[in-house]
Amino acid sequence: MNRSTRLTAVFAFLLVGVGCSSGGSADAYPIGDDGGSSEAASGDAARADAGAFPGAGDAAAEGGGCGDNVCQSNETCITCPNDCGECLACTGAPSCSNGLALPSQPLDRDFASLSAPIGQSDAGVADTSNCADAQLRLRIARLEVGHQGKEVWLPTGTVSGPAQSYYCLLQASDGAVVSSSADAGSNGTVEVALTKPTALIADYGGADFAPSDSIFWGQTGPRLTQSNLTVTYSCFQQAQPGGNGFANVLAAAGAAAGSLAGAGPYGWAFGVGAVALQTAAAAINAAQQQGDWHMFDVTQTIDRSWLLDLTNGRTWSLTQSGGDSAFQYPWSLTLHVESWGCADPKAVSH
Repeated sequence: MNRSTRLTAVFAFLLVGVGCSSGGSADAYPIGDDGGSSEAASGDAARADAGAFPGAGDAAAEGGGCGDNVCQSNETCITCPNDCGECLACTGAPSCSNGLALPSQPLDRDFASLSAPIGQSDAGVADTSNCADAQLRLRIARLEVGHQGKEVWLPTGTVSGPAQSYYCLLQASDGAVVSSSADAGSNGTVEVALTKPTALIADYGGADFAPSDSIFWGQTGPRLTQSNLTVTYSCFQQAQPGGNGFANVLAAAGAAAGSLAGAGPYGWAFGVGAVALQTAAAAINAAQQQGDWHMFDVTQTIDRSWLLDLTNGRTWSLTQSGGDSAFQYPWSLTLHVESWGCADPKAVSH
């Protein structure tokens, strides 16, 4: 063996020795153990860090991530339809991905029935077994007047008084803290809202509210609603029909709520119930100070089993009356409530 041949052999031996030294380390190939090149290994690691392998850290012990054709325990039909299959359609509620609009032909629901589990009702309801939680909006759609409560009494009966104007204060809470999402609005659990005053209403007349002036639940967008929903409806007859006293009520409520709680032109959303109560109390106090008549006050608790049904466009009404004697100026008011919303498919692992 000549000198040149001996040098080549020694150099080859050194190269093999270095390769064996690296290959003997357990950390030499962080991805796989088939002796792949360090360049390939570092490339795989970089792709994992960049998110090319979703959940790579958690799924390493289980196999691959999304796209490995195996539905892992941390994957669902929503997060990885390629592995887990398409979600079953939610046929019991409108889809949140298709946009939302007021229902054109809402169905009536009975006020009292909404407080009992839906299974006790004979109303026809859709199959909601494949639906996630309801995302809801509620509003006052219409106010109707029987007697105004300011009739002129005569021995022969009552004579209708002048036309009057009204506004309402609404408080709603599902009592559950939920995470926010693009479709569910903010995660406050209590909403307070005022409706704009109606135009002048004569006896046995009524007034419709514009949606932008009357939403009291889901003011900023459909609200994820998971528990029983409690609503308090309070309505006032203005001391000065058609006057601007409503501005004082709105200002008092806004000052109590604070600037960060605003959820609409006439409403607020809170995560703390105490602040919501202070806001409602401030509005009621301002109304009474200027002589507005607090003539309607009803609380309703909607059972959670109805929530998905209400996303399909539903209406219900509630009436309060008083003054049975003619000397007490008999009166009655009826509110019509409207609901609509959506739901996503239920996230399941098949």
